[in-house]
Amino acid sequence: VGYPHTTGLTRVDYRISDEQADPPDAPGLTTEKLVYLPECFLCYTPPENAPDVSLRPAQETYGCITFGCFNNLAKVSTLTVRVWSHLLHEVPDSRLFLKSKALQCPVVQEKFRRIFAVYGIDSARLDLSGLQPHTGSHLQMYSLVDVALDTAPYAGTTTTCEALYMGIPVVTLRGRGIHAQNVGASLLSAVQLGDLVATTEEEFVQKASSLARNVTRLAALRAGLRTRMLRSVLCDGPRHAARLERLYARLLPTPAAAAGSPASDDGSAFLEEAGAAEVQ
Repeated sequence: VGYPHTTGLTRVDYRISDEQADPPDAPGLTTEKLVYLPECFLCYTPPENAPDVSLRPAQETYGCITFGCFNNLAKVSTLTVRVWSHLLHEVPDSRLFLKSKALQCPVVQEKFRRIFAVYGIDSARLDLSGLQPHTGSHLQMYSLVDVALDTAPYAGTTTTCEALYMGIPVVTLRGRGIHAQNVGASLLSAVQLGDLVATTEEEFVQKASSLARNVTRLAALRAGLRTRMLRSVLCDGPRHAARLERLYARLLPTPAAAAGSPASDDGSAFLEEAGAAEVQ
């Protein structure tokens, strides 16, 4: 359903996650028992009509580094704008490309230009774009981005996968105990980009600015990130399904449990043995 946190319902027994999205030592902010898959709890199937990765960096097109974010505009919080603005000041020869359905509205565009102006960002450094007519043209817009920036405290999910599939690295900000903010960390770890997960605002700016200046790494990621992603656990549907099936088999009540036998296995022994369960 796209809802990224606890249901708050005691009738829901378990919530499937991983240790990146819901660290075991995080505050108990969930009514369900957390059960962990050993790697990313998500699985991504790329669209069949995705365009080829553009190997030409956006920097060559615009003559400067372009940061970008295609997340839902509702996720662009005050915290997000503040961190992005600090980054733009840190990399003065850069621009920011935002794409969201809401930005089709000129009034919304003007509002965002004013918000960034509060942090000293000239509107000329902002490129604001609305909805594209189909998935292919939407993904093609990533050719205009060098480094994708995640939002906080509500990170992207599908948009992060899309950026990675189009060869664009994403920098994200982890939040302790906040599942919605940690999904980016889970996705990046699945494709061996855990070094792009920041734990503070300052570290986010440092990681994003360093990556923006590392043109050699950016070129290598454009050329090889899609292949890396397709070979990763993130895109391995059969493996993901098999692990889910094993998890379900361990958690579901046995026939004896359904009959009310006190000797039945309702899955609790598994949880006690593994803590927050992890299935190989």
